[in-house]
Amino acid sequence: MECVLEKLRSTKDWSDIIDILSEIDENDVTKIKSLIPGLLGHSSWVVRAECLDLIGDFRLVEFLPLVRKRLKDRNKYVRAYALAASYDIKKEKSLPLLRRYVQNRDIDLRTMALSLLYVETESPDVLKKIEKIVTRKNCDYHHKFNVLNQFEHYLDIKQYPEINDLYRKILKTTSPKDGVAREIKDIIKGLEA
Repeated sequence: MECVLEKLRSTKDWSDIIDILSEIDENDVTKIKSLIPGLLGHSSWVVRAECLDLIGDFRLVEFLPLVRKRLKDRNKYVRAYALAASYDIKKEKSLPLLRRYVQNRDIDLRTMALSLLYVETESPDVLKKIEKIVTRKNCDYHHKFNVLNQFEHYLDIKQYPEINDLYRKILKTTSPKDGVAREIKDIIKGLEA
């Protein structure tokens, strides 16, 4: 990637920033570390979220204090990404934080915390709590997608029959017109292949 630092410095458009951040690899991440604090304060929540994703993916421990600040971001999706970045950096040491967010009023944060807690603990009780949320008829697409996304990211779901069962239960309670229904059908086909 040619001069990723200059590209990030020269663009103001949030969608261009997202494109650049999504292309960053191990070699580029060291070049842009000086820009991360500014990106975490960007006016676009999508840029802040993508930056948190990058911090988590590369386990940039030195940014953990800034990640913690984003747990109080004005945007709930950024807070959810901050929770995931905290987990990526701290793994099992993040369990107290995850357990605290399992009680959160915000369903986005709760589903994120529950998903990550299951990834770390594989607790059947946690999976039951997830199932209770995502199999409700009025469960929002984002909440279902959030759970699916975390499981797909962290687990080899072919090795988890209980998750396969959960996917089938979600499919039964999801409208065929819902985008997540198509995604679940594709996942189930892949599991059966």
